Amino acid sequence: MQLFYTTDFSEDRATLADQEATHCAKVLRHKVGDTIHLLDGQGRMYAAEIATVSKKKVELHQLKVIEEQLEKPVLPRLAFGILKNNTRLEWLIEKAVEIGVRELVPLHCTRSERSKMNRERILKIMVSAMKQSKQLWLPELAEVQRSIPWMESMSGEADCWIAHYRPDNHELNTSSASHGATMLIGPEGDFTDEEVQTAEQSGFEMVNMGSSRLRAETAGIVALTLLNNK
Repeated sequence: MQLFYTTDFSEDRATLADQEATHCAKVLRHKVGDTIHLLDGQGRMYAAEIATVSKKKVELHQLKVIEEQLEKPVLPRLAFGILKNNTRLEWLIEKAVEIGVRELVPLHCTRSERSKMNRERILKIMVSAMKQSKQLWLPELAEVQRSIPWMESMSGEADCWIAHYRPDNHELNTSSASHGATMLIGPEGDFTDEEVQTAEQSGFEMVNMGSSRLRAETAGIVALTLLNNK
């Protein structure tokens, strides 16, 4: 099933614009009268009929909800140091959404070699991954935040974990972390001692991710997979 995404709804009508409209009308060559399926990223999938097609818009009518998830599923939150390599960063985002994540929190850590990312492009990747995996809710994407203030802001939150190897740590798969936990992954080069200390003081518990030394993006995917299977 080919899915489209829009947030432009008005009563029983909806509009596809820009990339979604181009893909619908020019790439897939849908025409007036065709029925397509779309997501709103807020828990609903619709069937709709194409009413009009123009250069930059596809107008839809006769919307019918065919699948609905009224409450957001309980999924992990992933906070991660922004990666230097943009391809690896985008891969992490894409796979995180496909596996299942409720919120992505990009952090500018002390050892991060980048402090910014292209938010518009990241959101497009998230939408594509949501459609690919047929999920009804689009995860939240937080603004880039500095690591230490963000850790401190999490003080008092339950079920927060930081991936930082120590021989006596629990393994994540044997820890008490739930599939709705907050997981903190460092950048290339890992966290500094100050960041680790701040995380501990803010209530984060340390866990190991196994015996292998993992790339930052791999650690994020392993964490989400383990948490979603608890």
